[in-house]
Amino acid sequence: TPLVGAVNALFAGAENPFADPGIAFHPVTAAGRAEETPLRIGGERPAPLVFWFLERDEDGKPVGKTEARTRVVRAVASEIVALLDGRAVIGAKPVTPGNIAVLVSSHAEASHVEAALRAVN
Repeated sequence: TPLVGAVNALFAGAENPFADPGIAFHPVTAAGRAEETPLRIGGERPAPLVFWFLERDEDGKPVGKTEARTRVVRAVASEIVALLDGRAVIGAKPVTPGNIAVLVSSHAEASHVEAALRAVN
């Protein structure tokens, strides 16, 4: 799939992709049938892998951790709302909340994302 290809391209070219020499990256191939029912938004297939960059403050200084977390969870919530607005489909079926997963590294991060989603209803 395009996503697996993008992840392989991203990590295969790095000498130490996970910042730990004990963790190696091994390229993989997709085993599923995702290409039979691809995600489309407004009829178009989105990029398989997207990077978001956090803007610096207006004074050019890096954003503090608390503000960064607030901006990121708001952006994630906004992206989820956009995926659920009816324009996104998987195959012929509209994207539903059950199609979406948010991966976080702690319960606290999950709570922040949940709060941001509740704030946008």
